[in-house]
Amino acid sequence: MKIRFYNGYELKRVPSGLRYFDVGTIGRKWVKIKESPADRWMRISVKNWEQIKQAPSFEIIPQQENPS
Repeated sequence: MKIRFYNGYELKRVPSGLRYFDVGTIGRKWVKIKESPADRWMRISVKNWEQIKQAPSFEIIPQQENPS
């Protein structure tokens, strides 16, 4: 799943601005995400994930399916 949102103070160590992320797994305590051009995955708490989902700039980017 790909998402985008404006990162103000939600994620530390990530510059502010409109950012694109890949979401890996959503677990009971942690959510695994990575910035789209980056190689490293990082984990954020589910509490932080819920705050990001409530942001007005949060958007899920639809995946394009490859025609077979």
